Amino acid sequence: METIELKSAVLHSLDQNPGTPVFSQSALDGSAFLNEYIRKRLRRLEKSENCRISTTSSILGQTLDQALAWTDWQIFYPLSVRLAEQIFEYRKGSGRGADLLAAVFQYEQRLYFYTAVLDYREALVHQLQQQNERTALTLHPAQAVLPSAFTPVSLEFCTNLFDGSTRLVEKTEKGFAPLSRTLLNEQFDLSVKEKIQAARQIVQQLHEQSDELEQISRRAEFKQKVTESLAEKESVDLETVLEEIYEQEPERLIQAKARLQDQGLDHQRLTVPRSPAVTRLKTQKLVTDSGISLVLPVEALQDRNVIEFLPQPDGSLSILLKNVGHLKEKG
Repeated sequence: METIELKSAVLHSLDQNPGTPVFSQSALDGSAFLNEYIRKRLRRLEKSENCRISTTSSILGQTLDQALAWTDWQIFYPLSVRLAEQIFEYRKGSGRGADLLAAVFQYEQRLYFYTAVLDYREALVHQLQQQNERTALTLHPAQAVLPSAFTPVSLEFCTNLFDGSTRLVEKTEKGFAPLSRTLLNEQFDLSVKEKIQAARQIVQQLHEQSDELEQISRRAEFKQKVTESLAEKESVDLETVLEEIYEQEPERLIQAKARLQDQGLDHQRLTVPRSPAVTRLKTQKLVTDSGISLVLPVEALQDRNVIEFLPQPDGSLSILLKNVGHLKEKG
């Protein structure tokens, strides 16, 4: 989004210490800074590997037609208070403070509703003092520092108020139903990252009865096929990946495709932007029972000129690293 026009915006405090949310009674000024902050957060939301997409017909029980009136501050403000109350109640007992940013903005002739729970972070700030013609800098703790435009937050979503299309990133509280289900009354699709993890889990499940080396090899092969597709096309078809892995094993391929279909992941080409998740797919971490860790490129696990796993008579494994030109110490 290049430019957005803010219609209504407010910031409420969800600090747990007072025991109740603190509601701002004034709208946020639609400054260039706030406009740019929200625009950058929207760009991060769109490109996040954890972004989920769905279509909602209501927000906090109000239809999209009703939501179009939220450009009016007198209508928007009570809605923002109710939103803050629900999120505060959901987070009660967690001990984690935050501010709620809610806004309605226009982009390319359409209205959008944006919400972000801006979790507090601890930081240090310096204070400049002049005493007896001497300059002194002192450090002080700041307990309620808000995240930058590129920092992850616990809840963030943006809804197109014309068609209901919604992008969401959410960290679900342990033991609780997703907050988004309460606010938007909608079950969201898996994120791209979760879809790839689900397909990898299918491969792992198909080899639960295999020996340890076979399990490692299959997981590494899955990762390698995914990363190769991403490098070439910046997208991946999970069904094609499974077809390549099980090309010579028709029975396993049938099982894999059936499980993929059960999870609604068949016939899907996933577009994956460059992200930490893509980088992690390029490596495989192995940890021995004695705590030794190895992090290897996935293609290396398939190359016996680089590494070899040697079964021993007592049932243990020896790992042989080959053709090592030199070693570097890190950390």
